[in-house]
Amino acid sequence: MLITWQPLNKSDWNAPELSYRVQWRRLGEGGSWSEETVRGPPLLVTRTPTFVPYEIKVQAVNPIGKGPEPPTVVGYSGEDVPQVNPENVGVEIFNSTSVLVSWTLPNRDQLRGHLRGFRPVRCWQSFSGRVAFQAEPQPRDPSSRGSCFQDCRESEKAELGEPLSRGT
Repeated sequence: MLITWQPLNKSDWNAPELSYRVQWRRLGEGGSWSEETVRGPPLLVTRTPTFVPYEIKVQAVNPIGKGPEPPTVVGYSGEDVPQVNPENVGVEIFNSTSVLVSWTLPNRDQLRGHLRGFRPVRCWQSFSGRVAFQAEPQPRDPSSRGSCFQDCRESEKAELGEPLSRGT
């Protein structure tokens, strides 16, 4: 988990030296805080589970004493690759070069971060005209339902089961 903050201007230090007391604990667990004192941002906290909320406080400290008690903010430990694919995928053909792909959001517990969309990675068209897609999760804007366009310009070259184009 990477904790960062806006450091104080030197004119606000009120002493020749300044450090920051950084505290964190898992949200909702109460109890004692983990703590580290550093000279400036950022602070990297290792060995945290994937995408778990933490309470975080950063307090200025100089040789005279501690600054005011800081407010607690909520931050999350690092994200990781989602472990799910889109569900209820639908494809609507608009014309010979464009289709609309829609889906519903899978189980949020397996997202392992902020899901911001899906990227189509393959498009097939059979001789009967049926179009199929394979998609993978991408980090972009959160949504419970998404859609995107996939260019299938190479459809006239496709054979049954061959990829038409790959999304980037």
